[in-house]
Amino acid sequence: MRLDDRDHVSWGPSLQPPGAAPQFRVSVPDIGPAERLNAWRCMQSAMVGPAGFYRDRFEARFAALIGARHVLSTSNGTTALHLALLLNDVRPGDEVIVPSMTYVATANAIRHTGATPVFADVSAETWCLDPGDVAARITPRTRGIVAVHLFGNIAASAALDAVAAAHGLWVIYDAAHASLSTQGSAGSGSLGRLSAYSFHLNKTITCGEGGALALNDDALLERARWLRSHGMDYHQRNLLHEVGYNYRLSNLHCSILCAQLDNIDTIRARRAAIAAAYGEALSGTPGLSFQPLQPGSQTEVWLYSLLCDRGAGAPPRDAVIAGLAAEGVEARAFFPAIHRMAFHGPPPGRSIPDLPVTDRLAQDGFSLPTYNAMTPDDARVIAERLKRVMDRQASGPVNRLMGVS
Repeated sequence: MRLDDRDHVSWGPSLQPPGAAPQFRVSVPDIGPAERLNAWRCMQSAMVGPAGFYRDRFEARFAALIGARHVLSTSNGTTALHLALLLNDVRPGDEVIVPSMTYVATANAIRHTGATPVFADVSAETWCLDPGDVAARITPRTRGIVAVHLFGNIAASAALDAVAAAHGLWVIYDAAHASLSTQGSAGSGSLGRLSAYSFHLNKTITCGEGGALALNDDALLERARWLRSHGMDYHQRNLLHEVGYNYRLSNLHCSILCAQLDNIDTIRARRAAIAAAYGEALSGTPGLSFQPLQPGSQTEVWLYSLLCDRGAGAPPRDAVIAGLAAEGVEARAFFPAIHRMAFHGPPPGRSIPDLPVTDRLAQDGFSLPTYNAMTPDDARVIAERLKRVMDRQASGPVNRLMGVS
């Protein structure tokens, strides 16, 4: 089968053929001619394993992009988080505070160490970890904090760092949604000792599956390399220091990522234009609340995200998503609240925490299609369909009372 430039537009993440998918998917990976050329060059070199030119080049260029001293590519974002926790010597019996409003992988990585995730609420002003709620959940067993830059919004790093310093804790940042985000002029990789990134299929920068660990502590670099590669010394292959992991990313994957970085300014501009078109078209729509953005910061436009404002008479979020599906638009609910998942239940002797902002986001939040092949006109079309769905849902009960179908 011959591939052409339209494949990455017409085929969605589930790899359904044209005609079987909605007109607009939530996310479509942008794998075009430049990525294919780099991958072909890598395969021609036969350097498709976990070392090579593209890996070294990507790690250096990504570090420069996010403002980190060092970057180590990893097999995915979860393994990057696991490495960060291991570098902080997290062990069974420890507790790590983490937001409940995040993808479950953030909490799973803590469980992988044998430690217990303790869930805290997020702030209504940022949708990121609330420093005040974090402080209230610190116990003698607390070792550290994992903060998430949710939907590209940078967490309140200064306040979280202050809470951590006051209690002798560390902070790790989950930056899976924030490769392009900045706080002032500072890139997301500059905000702490350790930050974890994802290059999964639906991320802004992608190679299908992959991740990276950003480090700003030179003393951690060598051990991070050992842990990433079976405990093997980076300079002497047969010298093993400890039990490690196979968390490496292949040179082939990194060849795709290098092509993505070559196009990063265009990617950033396209997504900003999509967000601007959504914002303009949806402004003033009854029943919708927008993601709060922080003055002076640049938020990566990963997925354009909204809330159904039930206080303003909005229909239920799931009804809106179903209505959009009927209009050919795939929308995605926010992550389910992890503190309400049975397998992530509270530690013995504790009840399920009261996290009202998290519960509201989990119940009312949804994201609209956001991907590089979209245009601002596409965003305006989707916005008009969303407004039509909101109007139809709001008028439904009145129409039924009047006998109108």
